[in-house]
Amino acid sequence: MKSRRTARAGSASLRRRGPVRSVRERIVIVCEGRKTEPEYLRYVYSTTASLVAELVIVDEPATSPKQLVERSVSIKRNSDQELRRTRDPNTATEHVWCVFDVDEHLFIREACGQAAAHGIHLAVSNPCVELWFLLHFRPQTSYISRSEVFIQLKRHLPGYEKSAQRIADLPDVHDVAKKRAIALDRKHTGDGTNFPENIPSTGMWKLVDVLKSGPHPAQS
Repeated sequence: MKSRRTARAGSASLRRRGPVRSVRERIVIVCEGRKTEPEYLRYVYSTTASLVAELVIVDEPATSPKQLVERSVSIKRNSDQELRRTRDPNTATEHVWCVFDVDEHLFIREACGQAAAHGIHLAVSNPCVELWFLLHFRPQTSYISRSEVFIQLKRHLPGYEKSAQRIADLPDVHDVAKKRAIALDRKHTGDGTNFPENIPSTGMWKLVDVLKSGPHPAQS
């Protein structure tokens, strides 16, 4: 079995250090949040049986999804350049993911377009990542505000706050939450509701699928 390894990166270089005995696929995740999303993703990674890849989480502060995507593009570009220079497969970053909430950010469409143009995968939640957590407990098919998501989630996770870690208390029902998220996407498609008006919606299930089964993007 491959050894477990997670890495945290801020302004530090993402290049692996020291001797490397075997090639491991690497997933880099650039997060908007500095607590909730990184801790949740590390928890998912630590509990998965496959552990087929090295996980690197970048939780540098950013003021907008566009900045996060630009940071992701830079990481991917630097990795590609290093691979061409060294021809060392251990310098490769196979998949770069960008995680953020729609919330009230500007230039959301531009950020998503830039990500698509540079091969950056997105896990976007609308209005917030807590919607994904809520889908572990119940379906949510009608419009819901950010504040109401928190109210509903606290009914299942009393005391939940952005700074409080209740991630381990989420039920192990990823497949159920995933089906509910996919059903929301289909509902919006049927209604003709386009992004970013597609509240509620979340693509976190795609990234969780990757962490559970390997760095091959899930298809809806």
